[in-house]
Amino acid sequence: MNASTTLTITQAIFDWTLLGFLLAWMVTFAVLALRVNPTNTMKSEELPTPARSFPVTTAPTSLHVIATHTTQPIPVQVGQVSHDASGEMGTVPNS
Repeated sequence: MNASTTLTITQAIFDWTLLGFLLAWMVTFAVLALRVNPTNTMKSEELPTPARSFPVTTAPTSLHVIATHTTQPIPVQVGQVSHDASGEMGTVPNS
């Protein structure tokens, strides 16, 4: 027996085994995905209303006006920046 032939036969057996597992996996989950669900599905009208449900309310328009008109631009502080290339960290002044 040639070593290359034995290795090829072993690889072929391994390949066919993995292909069989793959096909079994695909068939199993295809059946699970396509099966008819025997449980009763309830429509949203049939569901009971929770005991503490609140109606949906919107915020008054005065709050919307205040929120949109009070935004002001933040001033940007411009100062001198010194770049030290010595490799050591120095103190940073607080503005």
